[in-house]
Amino acid sequence: MAISENNDMLGQTFKKFREAREVTLKEAGYGSSVSALSRFERGQTNLNNQALNTVMTNIGVVPADLRIDSIMFYSPFIKSLGIIKALRLGLSLDRAKGAVALYRSSTADHEYPLRDLNTAVFEWMIKSYEANEELRMPADLQKQISRVLINNHAWYLYDYNLFSFVMNFLDTDVIVQAYHSLRAHEHFRENTPYADDIAFVMWHVGLALVMRGVSELLPTVQKDIIRFRDAMTDRQGPLISNLVLALVVEKEAPSPAHTARVAQALNAPKIIGMPNLAEFCQLIVNKAHGAKAGVII
Repeated sequence: MAISENNDMLGQTFKKFREAREVTLKEAGYGSSVSALSRFERGQTNLNNQALNTVMTNIGVVPADLRIDSIMFYSPFIKSLGIIKALRLGLSLDRAKGAVALYRSSTADHEYPLRDLNTAVFEWMIKSYEANEELRMPADLQKQISRVLINNHAWYLYDYNLFSFVMNFLDTDVIVQAYHSLRAHEHFRENTPYADDIAFVMWHVGLALVMRGVSELLPTVQKDIIRFRDAMTDRQGPLISNLVLALVVEKEAPSPAHTARVAQALNAPKIIGMPNLAEFCQLIVNKAHGAKAGVII
């Protein structure tokens, strides 16, 4: 299907991305007609290839993101998690609670096996936001997560999102076991349709191991970050991956040159005019260097 043959679902999904990023129609449109963009979001018109690519670039997504997330938004967990991830540092406690309330309301009329787990995970995130610190999950909750990520060994879209979301709340041995489970899965290959999701998980793993001082796995994690980094479909992902790579190298072999590399990677979002990402990257560096305050999602 040609990009220009988009439909109301594509427009609705675009709107969800735009609103999650708190970007106005005017900001998203730039040179495009605001009224045309509004009609596109309501499913009343299509955008040509050039216009669609322009407005998607303006909010930091590509056509593949919209097609994938048209399906993702049917998942209440991933929908609520997507709101949290999109806002990151701009996520107030009230917004976090609102995303959790959305999950509760959208799943109130039906039961499925993971609902209790997802609810518990969201509640723990709220508790950590209230403490402004990544609190370690209780053993029984970690056991449930281990059953999904390690014992079930499925590794689909839900699993990648769950792992990256809860990683900094888990014990180190659970993180390491889940990482090995992922690496042993058939999806862990360069041409996998989940390459973007794996790349996102990889920088989380690298950062978690740096924060916890687990050095023996860092060379392997470093190779994995590089292996999947170029599969990332947004502008932010590679910048974060490069920063975590610099932190991994600094952890493996501390030196003024490697510290300078971290500073260079940290400065990249500022150079290209992404202040919110720059703030998020500063939090990553602070956490990697031992800071307790802050929650990384």
